[in-house]
Formats: sequence, C-alpha cells, structure tokens
Amino acid sequence: MGNMGIPILQLTAGEPIESMVEKLNSRQPELLLGYASIIRILAYEQLAGHLQIAPRTVISRSEVLTPETRRLVKSHLPHTSA
Repeated sequence: MGNMGIPILQLTAGEPIESMVEKLNSRQPELLLGYASIIRILAYEQLAGHLQIAPRTVISRSEVLTPETRRLVKSHLPHTSA
C-alpha cells in the first residue's frame, strides 16, 4: 500500500514487457503512470491482445508524449484521458 492506503504496483522500465503485462493484467490498475515509451509499448501489447486493462487515467511523465503515442493510447487503452 502507498502512503495514502492506495495499492501501488511499481514496475521498472528495465523489467521485461511480458512480466509487466502479467502483473498489470493481474492487478487491473485504474491509473497507469509511466514513461511515454513504455506506455506506447503497453498500448501495442493491448492491441495484440496480450494486455487487457482499462485504466481510467493514463499519465505520461519524464518523456515527451508525441501526438502519435497519444492517439495510440487513446484508441487502445479504453476509458483513458491521456
């Protein structure tokens, strides 16, 4: 649990994508926060059917979120406000 009693799943950018997908599918996060490049990969994993999450909010940080990545996230991670 985080400081405010909110469950937190912390993944590192160096973790294998397959491991991230497995953990995210298991936890079903309502908020996805991460590097734009990792969020982009996760959106492709969702498109391929490997990742099956529906976060309400996706927040990109520490990298530029390109218009192309924003479109990809909005179309393949439903219910997001990326």
